[in-house]
Amino acid sequence: MPMPWEQVREVPVLYHVTGAITFVNEVPWVIEPVYMAQWGTMWIMMRREKRDRKHFKRMRFPPFDDEEPPLDYGDNLLDVEPLEAIQMDLDEDEDAPVLDWLYDSKPLVEDGEDAAGENAVGRRINGSTYRKWRLDLPAMANLHRLARQLLSDMVDPNYFYLFDLNSFITAKCLNMAIPSGPRFEPMHRDINPADEDWNEFNDINKIIIRQPIRTEYKVAFPHLYNSLPRKIRVSPYHTPAVQYVRPEDPDLPAFYFDPVINPISMRSLVSQFKDDARSVEDEVFGDSDEDSDFVLPQGASAFLQESPLETNNTANGIGLYWAPHPFDMRSGTTRRAMDVPLVKDWYMEHCPPGMPVKVRVSYQKLLKNYVLNAIHTTKPSAQRKKYLFRQFKATKFFQSTEIDWVEAGLQVCRQGHNMLNLLIHRKRLNYLHLDYNFNLKPIKTLTTKERKKSRFGNAFHLCIAAGTPVSLGCGLALPIERIGQADVLQCVAPLPGTGTKAVGISGRASTAAFQVHRLPQDCVRITCIDGTTLVATPSHPVLAILRQPGAAISVGDAEFIPAGDLTPAHSVVCSMLHSIVDDPLADKGSRYRICGLILAAHRRQVFALVRLLGALVSGGIVRGSSLHLYFFHGLDVQQAQDDIELLTGGHGCLTLLGKERGFELVLPDELYKAVMHLGSTDCGRYSLSRQGLGSVSEAPYSVQREFIAAWWGAGFVQETCANMATLDCLANASGSRTSGLANSGRQDAIDNLRESTELVKYILAQGFGIESEIFEKHIKVSKRSTALSVGLCLSNDHSLLVFSKKVGVRYAFSISRRFDILHRWHGHKKMAKSGLLSQAC
Repeated sequence: MPMPWEQVREVPVLYHVTGAITFVNEVPWVIEPVYMAQWGTMWIMMRREKRDRKHFKRMRFPPFDDEEPPLDYGDNLLDVEPLEAIQMDLDEDEDAPVLDWLYDSKPLVEDGEDAAGENAVGRRINGSTYRKWRLDLPAMANLHRLARQLLSDMVDPNYFYLFDLNSFITAKCLNMAIPSGPRFEPMHRDINPADEDWNEFNDINKIIIRQPIRTEYKVAFPHLYNSLPRKIRVSPYHTPAVQYVRPEDPDLPAFYFDPVINPISMRSLVSQFKDDARSVEDEVFGDSDEDSDFVLPQGASAFLQESPLETNNTANGIGLYWAPHPFDMRSGTTRRAMDVPLVKDWYMEHCPPGMPVKVRVSYQKLLKNYVLNAIHTTKPSAQRKKYLFRQFKATKFFQSTEIDWVEAGLQVCRQGHNMLNLLIHRKRLNYLHLDYNFNLKPIKTLTTKERKKSRFGNAFHLCIAAGTPVSLGCGLALPIERIGQADVLQCVAPLPGTGTKAVGISGRASTAAFQVHRLPQDCVRITCIDGTTLVATPSHPVLAILRQPGAAISVGDAEFIPAGDLTPAHSVVCSMLHSIVDDPLADKGSRYRICGLILAAHRRQVFALVRLLGALVSGGIVRGSSLHLYFFHGLDVQQAQDDIELLTGGHGCLTLLGKERGFELVLPDELYKAVMHLGSTDCGRYSLSRQGLGSVSEAPYSVQREFIAAWWGAGFVQETCANMATLDCLANASGSRTSGLANSGRQDAIDNLRESTELVKYILAQGFGIESEIFEKHIKVSKRSTALSVGLCLSNDHSLLVFSKKVGVRYAFSISRRFDILHRWHGHKKMAKSGLLSQAC
């Protein structure tokens, strides 16, 4: 929308060629001091406009008739002359520094385009991008004077003692309210009066204080007057007194004695300690006639005698030195117009006395929202910025142009109405009518089921409660509020391209932007038979099966049902994939580093690298100058592919070798060098070197967990836990010298395998409390060669349950495959008939 000082505004838009949707492709960058000065003049002019009513009329709500579509811009508004803009008449002398550009649509943008070079002398804006500004002192002083209507008069920070952010947060933590300050819900609800350090009933001296302690004392000295203070913030007691007095008259000199300051004359004081009434100056400096003979030499003059005491800019400079932000700066970066706080300083001060109750309540509500926003604000994480409009513009389906802002607004109103109508018809809510004021009305008396089905909620939100774990493609799980845009999710959905519906992983989808906010509607809590719960909005779809009396449950009957429509007759379908819930903050302060990756800064990349290391140690083969990683039936190829793409930026190589051999992942050169730096090749198989073993042994438990889980999940030997090596490549060596070298290399490989297995056993015991046993087994591969497999098996049923809850399995696709691996690890068949299957899953 145009500002009050603009008559018209043309906006750049990005529109779909079919007219389905229109985006305003512009960010309203503004120079902050200029923007505040513009609104400062508007404050004065709008008060006159409120009195005279020449430019504005009160808008009628709702703006449209219920059944009348938005006006057509070409037929009704194209030839209408817009009203004159509101602008203050500036003085040609006093406002000369800003007279020519103050009310421009983008002030000083021509000045930046005309100057040569980004740092050209006299250039006040960086150019057409409009991102940096630099103004001289006369212009800043003029803008500061024009914005005085919006700025605070308080320059002494002592005014805000016990009325600042730290004091408000302390009051909330102590469950108190500062007089004339905001009132909050208690920060800590687990406070028990019986846990107090002292009260009148447990005092040994039975001293009872009848006079209550004032709230201000408790907030100012929380550790002295409160029991169990938590998460408090202590404010400074005072700051040095400010001696600056803002002049009311602009014609006064820069240095003058303000009558507000009471004069104190030292010459009128007399001595109180001696009989003679000598002046204090004589007592301090001695007798008056001591230096009477001293005479200044001829020609002596004071320093800077020829320099003027003040210039035309001295008073302005002193005023800007004590001015609030942003007028205390000479240069800066532009901000979005909606991010500039125009009147925030107003409610940060005490409410003026004598105001009505509604004004005082407004002050308290604004302060309350300000404090809550400050408490819930978190430091933004470094993310790769994505420009959606640039991607749209690069396609053939979107075009760009410039149109009037009214035309763009009317298009958005019409397109929004069409979209919501399509959504209503898609949900088959034919008994609901959406009018042109966006009111949803029923056309008949609705039944209970129809009312539940027609719950759109505010802004059509589909939400899940914070803290709900979401399974990732790597086998871990994160709380939903910590899901990032780069994370890959596991999905449970009907299989595409089939007539029946089945449950399983049908694919992975990158997450859209996740937003954490408070829900504006009631939620539904779904409790399953095993005790797990899911909290979601009533409109959130849940995959479920409706049980018919006497009929068997068929997975093909599963369909997505709104959570609010579930009944006890429904069976909610879950993924049956047990994921280990990961805590991203667990290793925040860790300094662990591997291959140049720091765990605290590159957590996902470190996990992907150690998972690949575990899979390579379990089944990696060296062929020529490349490492090959085989995945047979039942193992998840996509997990390894995702890890390689995460480490290399999307350059992983996947090759289908055939139905019998499964898939082969060939590592790129950069990843191959990093992996080979930590490992070695023994008898054609990949194994960790001394440096690699040290990196795994010194790693935090979360890194060791990923290594062991991938090592175990990628191993595929029919009767053993993991195929640590198949040392058959040198079994048929001939000749004495060749045979001796082969036997030596074979023994080194066996020793390396045993060291690796001992390390895994030690990590399981020390880090996770899991008991295991090492075993070795010879497997006859052919008539002339035998392979050796070295691995671990879990010692008891308790170790199996702990392993499934704390470590889990990576690179295993289905729950049956995961349980098959756990089953073979344990070493006996009777587990499938016992209750351990449901407990382990």
